[in-house]
Amino acid sequence: MDKQEFLRTRIGGINDITVRELVLAAGNDGDLYREQLQYIIKNMGNFYKKGTFDLHKSVIIYRYFMDSVAKKYGENGIFSSAEKWAAAYEMAEDNLEEMKVGNFTE
Repeated sequence: MDKQEFLRTRIGGINDITVRELVLAAGNDGDLYREQLQYIIKNMGNFYKKGTFDLHKSVIIYRYFMDSVAKKYGENGIFSSAEKWAAAYEMAEDNLEEMKVGNFTE
């Protein structure tokens, strides 16, 4: 299942600018990085090394992380569920690309 097909299964409109803002906020917050993202990346790297990495399961983990980002940065309901899913998918894909070239967080 590709990104477009994955996102089509989610309900709601997607604003690309809002998705990009959410991804940037997630990657640029030191507290969220130390508290959550660092461990997500490390665990995904371990799954990748073992050969059991699943992109779609990874997206679900990143979706929980996006809830934390949205709660910290967004006012009530500023980010739709579909936008959080899109941001999670984008971060999971970026992480997979990094792992494919051998960049792992130790």
